[in-house]
Amino acid sequence: FSADVVLRRCAMGLLPHRAALAQYQGAAADGDARVRAYGCLVEGMLHGFFFGARSTGLVEGCCVRNNRVAVAFNGSVHVTVRRSTLGPSQLGALGCNYGCTASTIDLDGSLICGDLWYNA
Repeated sequence: FSADVVLRRCAMGLLPHRAALAQYQGAAADGDARVRAYGCLVEGMLHGFFFGARSTGLVEGCCVRNNRVAVAFNGSVHVTVRRSTLGPSQLGALGCNYGCTASTIDLDGSLICGDLWYNA
């Protein structure tokens, strides 16, 4: 992997006193990158997590809520969501923006609140 990021017990998102700041993603991976998130809270973002190109991701034990999309992806990615809560989100728990050729999404023991899928 060109980049390997591990997040443990982090809180990411808009804080009330910083509501004027535009925040795009809680965590993102693109190209040959890998992001693994454990026990994180991601709230108030465009995408809670974003995976693009050939990236891989693991979201485990996380709460990803009040975002436009909880987990967004495009390209050929592999993402595993395990024992997490996705949503409620404005558009959906999972979303694809520009096409997801050969992508795999593995949902394991997770709670989906609201719509499952959004395709732009």
